[in-house]
Amino acid sequence: MHAGGAGGDRGRGRPRGLGTIALLAGALGALALVSTAWSPAPRVTFERGVSFAVLLVAAGALAYAAAGRERAIGQLLLAVLAGSTLVALLGLVHLWFSSEQAVIPATATQPARYNGLGANPNTMALLLALATPLAVWAVWEVRSRRGRGVALATLALLGGSIVASGSRGAVLAAATGAFVFAAFATARPRVVGIAFGAAAGFTILSLVVFATAPTADHDTLVPTEVHVKGPPEGAERVLPLR
Repeated sequence: MHAGGAGGDRGRGRPRGLGTIALLAGALGALALVSTAWSPAPRVTFERGVSFAVLLVAAGALAYAAAGRERAIGQLLLAVLAGSTLVALLGLVHLWFSSEQAVIPATATQPARYNGLGANPNTMALLLALATPLAVWAVWEVRSRRGRGVALATLALLGGSIVASGSRGAVLAAATGAFVFAAFATARPRVVGIAFGAAAGFTILSLVVFATAPTADHDTLVPTEVHVKGPPEGAERVLPLR
């Protein structure tokens, strides 16, 4: 894959606008911390706000160090794609060994949803949606037949995991990101049209899958009838976890 030659790292100054981006990122991090004041769980919100702020600082440091260096930018993008692909692969491993935890059972109102390694079906899907444009970039840039096959397999893995999660937001984000990349990567109207058709087709197919997936006859997570003899001894007595 072409990630920029060594010569592309020479003679490039820092791009403009980094200060504005830093201010916006700082304001976003500050908002995450200030939201502790109206959060129903202040401690959890504060801890996650601090984690988010640390993430912004790390991302900002990497962006500043790589600014104007084409090769370094390509390597960072490949690292993000590789990490996201690893998460998707580990999700399949989790599905193989513990399907009852990797899949949220179907209810009377929604079908079963693939959870993977996420805390809920949307968590991992949103991460993979952010990596989907990078997978399209990999397909676009790679030159060898074997490398393109790996890139296409990665794109299929990410897309399939997103569809299985049932996350409509992740589907829309992945399709939009992939199309935006294609629109900026080339000026050929035919290629842009194909990219738009592929993104639209992926979105429509996902919505059809969501709409036609079977639901349960009743909510299996909630008992339909509970008989308790004697005084209750906590939730374990009513709905055993075992």
